[in-house]
Amino acid sequence: MQKIKTNIDLRSVLVPLTIKAFIIVMTALLPGCSGLKHVPEGQVLYTGAEIKLKPSGRVTAKRGIKELMDQNISPRPNTSIFGMRPGVWFYYMAGETKRKKGFRHFIKNKLGQVPIYMSDVDAERTTLLLKGHLKNNGFFQANVESKEKIDGKTGKVIYTAAVHAPYRVRTVTYPELDTLFRNIDSIKNDSYLKKGQRYNLERLQAEQARIEEALENMGFYFFDDRHLIFEADSTVGDRQVDLLLKLEPGVPAKATRIYRLGRVSVYPNYTLSRDTTI
Repeated sequence: MQKIKTNIDLRSVLVPLTIKAFIIVMTALLPGCSGLKHVPEGQVLYTGAEIKLKPSGRVTAKRGIKELMDQNISPRPNTSIFGMRPGVWFYYMAGETKRKKGFRHFIKNKLGQVPIYMSDVDAERTTLLLKGHLKNNGFFQANVESKEKIDGKTGKVIYTAAVHAPYRVRTVTYPELDTLFRNIDSIKNDSYLKKGQRYNLERLQAEQARIEEALENMGFYFFDDRHLIFEADSTVGDRQVDLLLKLEPGVPAKATRIYRLGRVSVYPNYTLSRDTTI
């Protein structure tokens, strides 16, 4: 009978099995392990932000306003599952790891999450960001306040926004002052800006980029969208805003000049293989 020799690396088999067994055991123990008892003295685990609205007048789409604010809140809290934080727990249980590989390193860096503490949260800065973001989206009179709420070893930040109905576009004016503006006026039918839209800074920036691309295709080779300025007049009443497109002061002359094709040279026998630069 012929003997068949097999070379089996027991380590390659046992290590994955050990890791799987560890994960199964730890998962069974997680319901009693939130990681809170390992939070260092003087630190409070950050559990997230709560957004509250104080609407004044007719304010619709409150969920959309909260989502708008939530996009600008950082940092994000650690992952939580039914009140448990397995990532934080794995991170604490792994302890200090000096090596950049191995079982302990795997547990801490692959399964674990770096704990986010209340000390990592800059509520004052976030409050200013939220207020600015609301104003950039038409809520010109918005005001945001923050308050920390601590409960033992956990804490959160409550952001309260006082908002009124947003300002909406009443008119958009593209003046015909010179050749450049006459060209802009000819492409305004494709504008992203429409009457009745909520004021939105990103939409204004998108319109500036659209105009730049259209003008470049018309021969304004050196034109840049940063030369365009939208002036917003919110004093017209009834929470409306009039938009006026202008050129910034000091625009270079070459940016307002139309460039045309000059001499066109054709080399019928030219091939890429002869180009020594490739």
